[in-house]
Amino acid sequence: MERELSLHIPATAQAAVARAMRAQKARQITLRALYFDTPSRALAQAGIALRVRREGRRWVQTLKARGNDPLTRIEINHPRPQATLDLSLYDQGPLAGFFAQLGEPLSLRYETRVTRRVLLAKLKDAVIEIAHDNGAIHSQGWALPISEVEFELVSGNMDAVFEVGGEWLARHGLVLETRSKAERGDRLAALPPHPPEPESPQGPHTPPTSLFPARRAARVSLAPDMTAAQGYAACAGDCLLQMAANAALLAGVDAAGSGDDTQAVYTHQLRVGIRRLRSCWKLFEGIVPAVEPDIAQALKAYFSMLGEARNQDVIRLHIEPRLRQAGMPETAAPAWPDRPPMASMRDAAGGVEFQSLLLALLRHLVRVADTGQDSRPKRRKRGTSKAPAAPELAVLLQQRLDYWWERILKRGRRFNALSVDQQHNVRKQVKLMRYSLDFSSSLLPGREAKALGAALNHIQDVLGDLNDCYVAEEHYRSLAGASSASWFAVGWLRAMQSKQIDLAQAVFEQLHTARRKRKKKAARRAS
Repeated sequence: MERELSLHIPATAQAAVARAMRAQKARQITLRALYFDTPSRALAQAGIALRVRREGRRWVQTLKARGNDPLTRIEINHPRPQATLDLSLYDQGPLAGFFAQLGEPLSLRYETRVTRRVLLAKLKDAVIEIAHDNGAIHSQGWALPISEVEFELVSGNMDAVFEVGGEWLARHGLVLETRSKAERGDRLAALPPHPPEPESPQGPHTPPTSLFPARRAARVSLAPDMTAAQGYAACAGDCLLQMAANAALLAGVDAAGSGDDTQAVYTHQLRVGIRRLRSCWKLFEGIVPAVEPDIAQALKAYFSMLGEARNQDVIRLHIEPRLRQAGMPETAAPAWPDRPPMASMRDAAGGVEFQSLLLALLRHLVRVADTGQDSRPKRRKRGTSKAPAAPELAVLLQQRLDYWWERILKRGRRFNALSVDQQHNVRKQVKLMRYSLDFSSSLLPGREAKALGAALNHIQDVLGDLNDCYVAEEHYRSLAGASSASWFAVGWLRAMQSKQIDLAQAVFEQLHTARRKRKKKAARRAS
């Protein structure tokens, strides 16, 4: 098993990091790794990386697979006489069936060429290998630069990795990189071969920034026999991967030349990741140890900052075109207040403060995952007098979702009588419920989860449109003295709010009726 923290080194910090490694007498080694997969990317889709790497004078075949948290990977190494694969090495292991049913041949997809400086840091309670990698990933005439420093736990406690990594991050302005070389290489290998250019020297070319879209939420699959800590680690882990990847892209890692529209998507998906993580905290509240209050408060502040930019994007891109279509005067268009420039968003995402916050969130996740590895409650054997085991994870989450859904429907039935703030709270509860259902759906009956998901998506769309109208009205009211266009916007938005409130009320009534019918049907089956 490999546990390591990887930090990207921005161009402005590369010289300082190299000096720091030389000052500590780091030894240098040249690495060349060949990565293999099927044409349909079967290994990458399974979260597996398979390589043969030359380490100095020897070749090593390595298989890596996902671990229990974002910093942990299963690693299996075998020495090889040359740069060829030997899949028979896995015939007796847990992956024998996987390789037996591939159905496609493995071939070289990409390779890495790296100069590594490495040293051992021997601390009081841990030994850490610090490796500074400088090089590139190559595939069919394309190349992605590698500039990172890795902190791998050799022995001891992971807290030491976070302490040392955090010091380097703060000192040099590094950026958390949760994407492995294999993940980046897999993206690069998806490009067609770079066409020859007669007028320019042949060599590796930089891929287009469109190769790296925003990282969206992945499907989380919880197993019935997971402990609460393991379930939390799976859910929170994907949230943090989404946050870290989009923050890195926003900070310019692999996407330095992307335009404002792309940067806006990175920003939005970073905010979605934060909202998902905060929803995850509520879903597992009282079940696993909570994150420290100061960390939660700092994350909330960043969420609000990103929300301000998002609100202006919604008005510009969605509300204003509808106002124009409805007849808002073209002349005397209302002035816009200063919008946070995209450059400042990039600086914030890649800044030491936010990157240190991501590191603190990862540290909490790893601690929870480690404490929960062997804590799954055993079932009470029939005829024993032992205390009953704690409820299984599926039962815990189902009970929480049922309670939340009942609360939402109770408040939703009187939606048109609620204040704007109360309506906004209902919307936040619906979002919490939807993200929590996404986390839990693999443990719930399929038909029930699908029906509930469809209902939540529908009501969330209605409430989202209503919230956009409220936000836009506040904006145009602040400009109402400036032009007739502003007053037109206020009037139109008030009419749309009334329409959306009535629609929300009707949808909540329908959902309440459907819920009551399902409960009656379930009661009849039980009797």
